[in-house]
Amino acid sequence: MAWGLGLSLAATAANLFVVEPKTTANMFARYDMQGGGAENYDAGQADALKKEFGLLHGLSSLLNLGCLCYALVHGWRVLV
Repeated sequence: MAWGLGLSLAATAANLFVVEPKTTANMFARYDMQGGGAENYDAGQADALKKEFGLLHGLSSLLNLGCLCYALVHGWRVLV
């Protein structure tokens, strides 16, 4: 059981300190490009940022889902 808790803690820490800051920076870069008008918009860069955002957001969701699944399994084992 301790390995599951450690893995869940590691996933949460990775999400908090690595994935989330990169996702937020990507999101603000996209906002800045879109809000800057037509002169700041680069379609190639916008597509690259969109792809990177999807990857980071998906990874963040996967880490959160893993922690949720562990919490459900742990709760089930405690009750049974």
